[in-house]
Amino acid sequence: MFLSTFNYIIRTIAIIMITWVGYHTQTKVLERVTYVTFVCQFFNTSFLLMLMNANLSEQPGSIDFFWG
Repeated sequence: MFLSTFNYIIRTIAIIMITWVGYHTQTKVLERVTYVTFVCQFFNTSFLLMLMNANLSEQPGSIDFFWG
């Protein structure tokens, strides 16, 4: 649930920023929104899944939440 919500927030921010830049055609705007959204969500999802499965119990300052 958290991952989907965070990806939705990233998508919304990407759309706002790309429309703020202002491309000349609607096709270019849609192309950039699609590309940026894909890249952001791909790396966000892979990074969060990697952290969720990591065993950080032996790292200094770790708490029970980070035991993988």
